[in-house]
Formats: sequence, structure tokens, C-alpha cells
Amino acid sequence: GSVKVSTGETVTVFYKLTNLSDQPTAGTAMYNVGPDAAGAWFNKIACFCFEELKVGPRESLELPVVFFLDPALENEETMKAIEAITLSYTFFGAKTAPVAAAAAKPKS
Repeated sequence: GSVKVSTGETVTVFYKLTNLSDQPTAGTAMYNVGPDAAGAWFNKIACFCFEELKVGPRESLELPVVFFLDPALENEETMKAIEAITLSYTFFGAKTAPVAAAAAKPKS
């Protein structure tokens, strides 16, 4: 999914995390902002990535992220040609590599 936002506007979006396995899992989500130049202007106020998540077998969670884009980016030359910013998440198991059975994606 996508949302249109204005700089300085506080926005809440929800991501859906689904455990596709028959076993409970726990882990953390790490985020990425693209393009790289946009990362300095993307400010998270609240994020599920700040804590460990526990997800039961075949369970889905809807997880909020509250953020804003710093209005100063409007004066930044490297941002002039940027029309879209992508926020993505990867879920990592508590003591393992990325959990292939769990996926975080924007709720559509």
C-alpha cells in the first residue's frame, strides 16, 4: 500500500505481520528507508520495531508506525527529484537468521 503525506504531517500506517508457520515465533523487525538520501528526513515517533514481537502459529498482527517527514527536506537539493519514499521491514527471529515463515508488509 501507499500513502500521500505532506512534510511535517504526523502519519500513522499499519503493517500486517503474519506467522505462516505452525509454531510460535518471536523476533524483532528492522526497517529500511529508501532511497538512502531520504533516511535523514524520515522520523519515526512510534514503531513496532522498538520491541520484540511474539506471534502465535498462523497468527496475524496489525502493527502501527507513526512518523513524519522533516519539512527541512524541501530545501535539500538531493531530495528535489525524489517523488516517493519506501519504508520496508524485515522480521528477524529472536536468536536466528531472518525467519522465512514470517513476513511483514504494508496492509493494503
